[in-house]
Amino acid sequence: QKGFMFFMRYIHTVVPLLLVADAAIAAHRPCAWEEELRAGLLLAASYLSWNFLCWALLRFPPYPLQKEIYGLGAVPALLVYIALVVFLI
Repeated sequence: QKGFMFFMRYIHTVVPLLLVADAAIAAHRPCAWEEELRAGLLLAASYLSWNFLCWALLRFPPYPLQKEIYGLGAVPALLVYIALVVFLI
């Protein structure tokens, strides 16, 4: 389980940084705000779905902060994540 936990930390660190690297390196012509918002929400939903699936498979979150959020219960944890996504958007 330790190997998978390290893999999860790698995925949770590198994958979000790929968007930053892409924006910094490649030319990006912005689309209409609806399309940009839709793409961002799709990425956030996919990322969080993967994250929650791994929590369900492991029955243990990979990060200490996630462990605290996980300890709140399913509904409060979901609300925390929704609040974080809304704040970031």
